[in-house]
Amino acid sequence: SYAMKPKVAIVGSTGLLGGALAKEWVETCEVQEISREVLDLREAERVASFFDSLTADWLFYCAGLTNLEA
Repeated sequence: SYAMKPKVAIVGSTGLLGGALAKEWVETCEVQEISREVLDLREAERVASFFDSLTADWLFYCAGLTNLEA
């Protein structure tokens, strides 16, 4: 029988943790990689709109701010 793959969205998919999760799940899940180029988390209205339209079964938030001292 055909089983649908779960849809997994990974925010921060270009980072260490997000990238590792995307690589691990690419065969078993439908992975949506969400990088800064796709969604800049500093733009609050855009973020709210993006997540309102997201259709993933699971969301993994692996993003973080870097270079906080600058």
